[in-house]
Amino acid sequence: MQVSESTEKWTEVTLEDGTILRVKASVIGAVRADGKWDQQGNPIYALKTQIVANIVNVPDRLRRPAGTAGQVQ
Repeated sequence: MQVSESTEKWTEVTLEDGTILRVKASVIGAVRADGKWDQQGNPIYALKTQIVANIVNVPDRLRRPAGTAGQVQ
């Protein structure tokens, strides 16, 4: 089932180390489970999603030291 309209909002997460992330789930599609309902009588859906994450801020103490560019660990 195609998504006809979607309003996706960012969730901002602060980790214990002080890093701040923004995360959102984009719904790409949905499938209704035929003959299945929840306890309130609503149909059950399976969603196909894509998670998008951005780093907003990282404390300086966690950043790679200057002059070591290209050394991915």
